Amino acid sequence: MERFEILSPAGDIENFYEAINSGADAVYMGLSKFNARMKAGNISIEELSSIVRYAHIKGVKVYITLNTLVSDGEMKEVVSLVSEALRCGVDAFIVQDYGIIGELKARFPEIVLHGSTQLGVHNRYGAMIAKQMGLSRVVLSREVTLKDIKDIRENVDIELEVFVQGAMCVCFSGNCYLSSLKFGASGNRGECKQLCRLCYGATLADKEYNGYFLSPRDNCMIDYLSELVSLGVVSFKIEGRLRRRGYVGIATSVYRKVLDEVLLKRGQASARYSDEFLIFDKEKSNFVSSNKWLQNRVSNKSKTGSVEDFVEEKRLLQKVFSRGDFVAGYFDGNDVIDELHNSHMGELIGSVVSCKKFKDIYRIEIESSQPIRKGDGLKIGSDDSYISLGVGNVEINNNKYIVYGKNYTASKSEVYRILDSELESEERDLSLYRKVNIDIDASTGKNLTIVAECAGREIVLSGAECGEAKSRPITVENFTTVFDRLSNGFAVGSLRVNLGQNVFLPLSEIKAIKRSLEEKLLDIFSGVDSLEVESGLEVVSGECSLSGIAIIDDMKKHYDISNYDGVVYSPEQYSVEGLNAFIKTYGTQGKKLFLRLPIIAMVDDLNIIDKMVEVAICNGVALMCENIYGLYYVSQGAEVWAGAEMNLTNLYSLSYLKKMGVVEFVASIEKWNNRIQETYKLCKGNRVLMTMTHCPYKTINHRILNNTNLSCDKCLYAKPIKLVQENKSYYIRRYKVANCYFELVDSVCNNSSASHFVDDLRGVYV
Repeated sequence: MERFEILSPAGDIENFYEAINSGADAVYMGLSKFNARMKAGNISIEELSSIVRYAHIKGVKVYITLNTLVSDGEMKEVVSLVSEALRCGVDAFIVQDYGIIGELKARFPEIVLHGSTQLGVHNRYGAMIAKQMGLSRVVLSREVTLKDIKDIRENVDIELEVFVQGAMCVCFSGNCYLSSLKFGASGNRGECKQLCRLCYGATLADKEYNGYFLSPRDNCMIDYLSELVSLGVVSFKIEGRLRRRGYVGIATSVYRKVLDEVLLKRGQASARYSDEFLIFDKEKSNFVSSNKWLQNRVSNKSKTGSVEDFVEEKRLLQKVFSRGDFVAGYFDGNDVIDELHNSHMGELIGSVVSCKKFKDIYRIEIESSQPIRKGDGLKIGSDDSYISLGVGNVEINNNKYIVYGKNYTASKSEVYRILDSELESEERDLSLYRKVNIDIDASTGKNLTIVAECAGREIVLSGAECGEAKSRPITVENFTTVFDRLSNGFAVGSLRVNLGQNVFLPLSEIKAIKRSLEEKLLDIFSGVDSLEVESGLEVVSGECSLSGIAIIDDMKKHYDISNYDGVVYSPEQYSVEGLNAFIKTYGTQGKKLFLRLPIIAMVDDLNIIDKMVEVAICNGVALMCENIYGLYYVSQGAEVWAGAEMNLTNLYSLSYLKKMGVVEFVASIEKWNNRIQETYKLCKGNRVLMTMTHCPYKTINHRILNNTNLSCDKCLYAKPIKLVQENKSYYIRRYKVANCYFELVDSVCNNSSASHFVDDLRGVYV
């Protein structure tokens, strides 16, 4: 039976148990270091053994996030943490750094690694390389479409994981440098300041507007779950390691219900509903077969997977966290930005009737379509501004709700509920219990004996000797009462008691052997006893053979490249014709020539890029790859260099990619405030801070020009858009393959077109 999984976030211990109780098949969590959510509570290595054991008893897998970049000096600590985690029985590690991938596969050949979304796998070539590296699964970039997923699935035999719920990054994951270069807080180190959520002033066509132009809406894929299953996606991931317990529980239980319905409609069932597990049926107050429970739980109503079917489920998700309306990733196009909202809006429930001064606070009267309760959280205001209000005492007067707050709110202000105290306090127990079949033998003159079977393992225990009863013999009911409940996530499947005549046994002895059984059951799911560790990578030098590289994209102008050893063609419009013109213009000057491959290349883009690579190979032009998919062209005979946005920050990464056939390495964009000494640095210039898939021109034109009829066939692109935040100017410029992509840069180009002009990438190893 194929294992489809709901993968839930566990930012701390509390959320770990909430995810399991709400029906998760797997949880992902970070340790104290090297994970992309360092602000979360995370899990200590000391806590790991017991919670992994508990998860495995419940049939839940545990994945550890090691999805950050590291320095050479930190690799030893990474290996030590992984070694400890493997001993605890962790199922897989989610990774980004090429050095970590290479070192862990070298030291622990059987380790299971999943490629993080930070690794940027989004096309078939990237998936091929991930598989070649030994990754068993890739977490696809949020930018992928159904067409891209289908292409990957048809060409590569690797597990696919997709984010189905939660926050989205405006930038292609792993290649956002805004927070790092402005504050030294790297998103690739789990320290992102989320500057994308700030309000920016936009200037376009001599008009100005303020809005959250870099803030995406939240993702909700419920309507596409059936199609994702059809495409072979096996893991459905919920974002939210920084979210509260109620969010984790509700989001997990909603997707549990929907996935179960989708699979049953297809004549399938999740592997979790097997004969090994029981589930507690609240209505019957006892344990039942998980398969039987599933059949009873799911409605007989025919489900089609259409939008109308899951309206209530989406409403629940919106209540626990949503920035305005949801968006289904990029499946419905790239209209992902909500320029009006940058934080949780919840559910619109009413409006303010009046707000009057009451002592030193305000008495707010609200007309609401739903009850307002003590402990709720409200957001009150309009598009211009909102205030948040935690509800204390609530009064009801003439069907109006009266609450009290410190801030004045105008009448007719909208009232949203952002925390539903009753909903989030609901107890959920959709977790599974490991079935234990028990045979008990109690006969006079013999030791009490238990033979138990669990997860294919047999446990045999011998207890106290059974005596002969003088007055009141032990009964079968005494055994069934003691064994009615097992602790630690186990449940009795069958209990057979072979009881002799007139047997005496103290009740304390029955309880004692039960405790011994529970201890032995725990041993079945403990971590590994020993762990073999191999030698690691052979680390090589990282010196660059070129002292300076120029980047150009405008073939209408001729640049003086005499001071540079190499020239990189990074076109505004990718085409074979443009590359031929580049080779003709600069190929006679004795310089090293490169074609820069774009960071993002969806399935339609690959057709163009493949043809350009053929031309490059035939003319001795090297490839500057900026994403994992570029490594594929090594097998096609290309000379491949790892570029700035491959995020190489340690010699382990350089050594590992050398083994894969990469020739040279240049400039890591991040400086990390000199915390990492041994890295290439990008010199000051026109730095790319983000690469985006959505079209900012549509978003901003919609707000500034109030134009709702914007389409690609009426493209409004002319020159870079200027964004301003706290007197700091940024610019958005476009490049195009088959699709359009957009870059946020920190300085304007020196001409009217969206050109890189001549940029200095002096790859000096420091």
